[in-house]
Amino acid sequence: MEIIMLNSAKLKNLDEINNFLDRFQVPKLTYHINNLNNPIFPKEIEAVINTSLTKKKPRTRWV
Repeated sequence: MEIIMLNSAKLKNLDEINNFLDRFQVPKLTYHINNLNNPIFPKEIEAVINTSLTKKKPRTRWV
């Protein structure tokens, strides 16, 4: 009998969680997946390379 009571409590909690999440617009994972699947354009690659080349790198001194 206790198992049935615990399961019904879990179902109530799941319903409450679903109702809570339905109130807000949660970002969908598919948006991020589609964004990752977009190609990287050569100009973007060139811009990253140029910015990394212009930054000064710290020098290590061996004593």
